[in-house]
Amino acid sequence: MTRQERRKVKATAAKTAALFARVCTDYGPDGQLTPVDHPKAVAALQRAFHRLLQNGGEPQVMRLTLAEAEAFPRKGADLKGAHPYLAVGLDPDVRGTYSLRHIYTPGAPADMAEMCNRNASLHHLRPHIRTRGFSAGPTTGGA
Repeated sequence: MTRQERRKVKATAAKTAALFARVCTDYGPDGQLTPVDHPKAVAALQRAFHRLLQNGGEPQVMRLTLAEAEAFPRKGADLKGAHPYLAVGLDPDVRGTYSLRHIYTPGAPADMAEMCNRNASLHHLRPHIRTRGFSAGPTTGGA
């Protein structure tokens, strides 16, 4: 993105992030595409997409609370000690894409675990932001 494009994106980041968050879908427990419509999930997506747009479209990761993660249609792994992370990025058509992962790093110091979890979240998001449109995969969605 050029500097001028980044400025324009930043100027409309809040509005665009809200739109991305409102139109996200995911696979529900029955395997069917389902809108992400729980207020906690939408709010988490909006915060993440806003950060993405404020940072020039660079993929972003944020740790969620368990309550926020449970608000998504696909609940994810119920692993004791696992932490939910939401990663967001833009696909080649500049559509918002997200990945929700529950990551467990047993025995690692807190700062090392946080770094590893963020990197693992970005690693899982990468193939989905390289795909045009909605990519079929567990605990991922698109806007």
